[in-house]
Amino acid sequence: METVAAPTPAPTWTQYVRVTSVLFWGVHVAALAGVFYCGWSWRGLALASASYFVRMFVVTAAYHRYFAHRAFKTSRWFQLLLAIGAQSAAQKGVLWWASHHRWHHKYSDTPRDVHSAKLRGFWYSHLGWIIGENWNERVVFSSKSIVSATRRMYFSLPATCAILRRWTRWSVRR
Repeated sequence: METVAAPTPAPTWTQYVRVTSVLFWGVHVAALAGVFYCGWSWRGLALASASYFVRMFVVTAAYHRYFAHRAFKTSRWFQLLLAIGAQSAAQKGVLWWASHHRWHHKYSDTPRDVHSAKLRGFWYSHLGWIIGENWNERVVFSSKSIVSATRRMYFSLPATCAILRRWTRWSVRR
């Protein structure tokens, strides 16, 4: 008879204080500081809202439906557009996201599941596992040229978008 190991307990808050978690929270603090520093406008709120919904759609279509589940077929150039669009949401790269999602489906609600709400709770399953150290670099499938080309761009792309946005007509003027 096979025995199943008990799930590992969720880490304490001190185990989350790492470079990646500081950067994760720093982006959110910087956004709030930007509102106080640059000012607030309806146009800025519209841009933030539109950007959020477009990125969440692209993350769902690209990372989840295409790269993790292969739910549809597309050309190489559109794969590149999907990868760049999804990575503009700063949810790490294609390989990281899709491999973790495939791992989750393979070991769903077992101790090896990367984000089981049943075993580790709501907050850990939605946020804690991403900034924790246990699940950093698991790659379950091999890379292709499009994916390899975008692998290390997951943080630089959103930063570039933010910098370029500053010089557009959408920027908030004081």
